[in-house]
Amino acid sequence: MESQIAGKSLNSLDANIKSSHSIRFYFNLILRNKVPILLSLAVGLVVSYFYAYSQVDVYASASSMRLSKPKENALDNKIFSDFETELPERYINNEVEILKSFAIREKTANSLLDSFQVLKGKASFYLLAVNPENSIEPKTKNQIAGILQFCTEISQKRGLDIVSIKAESPSPQESALIANCYAEAYADYSLKFNRGHLTLNREFLEKQVQEKYNDLLKTEDRLTNFLKTENVVEMDAQASTIITTLSNVENSYNSAIMDMQSNNSALNDIKNEINKYDPKAADYYESKITDPYVSELQSQIAKLEIQRDLAKTGNEDIIKDSKSLRETNNKINSLKITLNEKLEILKNGASSNTPEELRALTGKYFESKVLSSQDKIKVNMLKSYLAKFQEKYNKLPAQSIEYANLDRERNADEKIYLMLLEKYQQALINEESQPNNVKIIDYGKVPRSPAKPNRFLIITIGLMIGLGLGYGFALLRNILDVSVKSPEDLENMGISLIGWVPTFMRESKAGRHTHSEQELILAYNSDSAPAEAFRTLRTRLQFSKLEPEPIKTILITSSMPREGKTIISSNLAASFSLSSKVLLLDCDFRKPRLHNIFNMKRYPGLCDYLFGTVPLEEAVRETSFPNLHLMTCGTIPTNPAELIASKHLQTFLNQMKPKYDYILIDSPPLATVTDAELLSSYVDGTVIVSLASKTRLDLLVNTIDTLNKINDTFIGVILNNFDYQATYGSYYKYYYYYYGSEKGKTGNSGNGAASNGSTVNGNIKKEIIKPK
Repeated sequence: MESQIAGKSLNSLDANIKSSHSIRFYFNLILRNKVPILLSLAVGLVVSYFYAYSQVDVYASASSMRLSKPKENALDNKIFSDFETELPERYINNEVEILKSFAIREKTANSLLDSFQVLKGKASFYLLAVNPENSIEPKTKNQIAGILQFCTEISQKRGLDIVSIKAESPSPQESALIANCYAEAYADYSLKFNRGHLTLNREFLEKQVQEKYNDLLKTEDRLTNFLKTENVVEMDAQASTIITTLSNVENSYNSAIMDMQSNNSALNDIKNEINKYDPKAADYYESKITDPYVSELQSQIAKLEIQRDLAKTGNEDIIKDSKSLRETNNKINSLKITLNEKLEILKNGASSNTPEELRALTGKYFESKVLSSQDKIKVNMLKSYLAKFQEKYNKLPAQSIEYANLDRERNADEKIYLMLLEKYQQALINEESQPNNVKIIDYGKVPRSPAKPNRFLIITIGLMIGLGLGYGFALLRNILDVSVKSPEDLENMGISLIGWVPTFMRESKAGRHTHSEQELILAYNSDSAPAEAFRTLRTRLQFSKLEPEPIKTILITSSMPREGKTIISSNLAASFSLSSKVLLLDCDFRKPRLHNIFNMKRYPGLCDYLFGTVPLEEAVRETSFPNLHLMTCGTIPTNPAELIASKHLQTFLNQMKPKYDYILIDSPPLATVTDAELLSSYVDGTVIVSLASKTRLDLLVNTIDTLNKINDTFIGVILNNFDYQATYGSYYKYYYYYYGSEKGKTGNSGNGAASNGSTVNGNIKKEIIKPK
């Protein structure tokens, strides 16, 4: 049980470590690339700032309207009541599309042009004027209609029957004007659309009233001229009765024709609306309403109404088959009730399979069709009555007939005129009382502040884009860069890391230190962070091998030239000499440089001693460090590899081991020549120097593999010139605490802490200092 708990704890700890490593990777990536990221951020800020403040201020104003179900206006001659229908789900969407149509935009453009002429010189115009600077000449109607498509936004408020019209313009007065004119244009269009058939009826009656009024004036003039010419005073009673009856029948006939024409006009208008939805729907409704029983009921109602109307004029011959006028009215009402019930059944059957948007038109079609059919039957019956009385009228004397014709025509024109005038007034009232289903509930106000551009948002987006591009560049750079950038890169590859040395050769006070003194950090700034790093490296190398014998001879090499192995060798030797006797050998027989660091001559040196030209005492030199002796390269040999492979060098090393506690050897790069491979066979341990952000990781791995194939002397890697500030920024506060005062005394900026270490050949415990 305890082992399971321990296993879970280790797994959880491992997961946390991996998570922290992943976070640290990205954090270190930002620190290493802070300059390009900050540069990209600055560019994004500058570009977005200039873009935001170069944009013209745009003002927005919105008007809102409430849409409701179109209401029907009851007509006096309506047979059955309005059909109650629900507002279709797509109604609001349809109205929004109508608002966006060119017809509404053109109507709005006309209104804006009128307003432009009124407000010219009093308000500023930007979109409507040809030249926004003077706002004198407006654009054309089509140009304004096209602009409205882009400067207006029409939307429905979610879950409500409210439609909002938002207009945008660089002029605040212009934005409010566009929003209000657009709303009023649509409201006017909707009202005219709802009054469509009522307007047609009113216009038709208006035309008929004017025509009949002119006919009445002409008829009265002819009758007056006839009476003056023929000296006729009056007619006898019989002739007067016949003429009066004929006139009444003729008036009823003409009235029925007018009603039929008016209802046919409304029927055709409704039929055209239905055909827009479905061309076959009207024929389907026609087949449903054509019923013999309905036609019979309509005929009976028309016949009784004619008899009743003529009976009111005192004609007993017409009503001789009816017992009384009351019985006739009761019978008419009974037949109308039966007809309405039958029509209701037919209407429900026809509208059961009808889409919602057609149901209202279906009711109107049934109503107009019934009225039209009834008027047609009535006209035919009155026509037969008219022919009957016309026959009696023709038997009168010629003078009486002439007088009767003129008088009858005058009476007929007068009655028709009065009847049409009454119907026109009724149609005018019906048209004006038709309510609008669009109500403007809020007019657009002149905005005080611009709605666009949102400069804060633009600058924020610019910063985010700049940050994203900078970080993207850092990621791409990290992917393409295969060099060793941090100690984590070596740990992730499973490479033993002895430690890292921070950058310490950046700058110095002029004239205080020479170049060689800057390279030998322990000579002039022994309390600095780099010096402390070399002491840490010394400690780890001392305990890298404890059994069977402690390490005494150490080879310092690298993968490629110019990775700092000579500087590491000299400073590491100086660090060892603080507590031990050390011999530093310059075995780089091709490009020796140790003599420059210690400010000595190159010869005599090791090669001269191996060649036997100088004694050992002359070849070994003392340095400024009491326990550190140096053997420079001396005379550069023509065959360095053969000299290193000779027994003379091996014998020399064996002679020096008893005399010194540690022997450090500086050698050429391993990947370029074979010198380091040969030297690694003579030493107890081999250390490879890697230059941060320069040494290729694959080349370093190949170098380590080459060493491991030759022998097992490889100890680990020292990461040189590691910029801890760019990777472990939080270390800086610790360094400042320990080494800040020394930094002020020296001229360099070697700012670092203790070096980072890892397991070396499994002999010492992993010692890692992580950033906090």
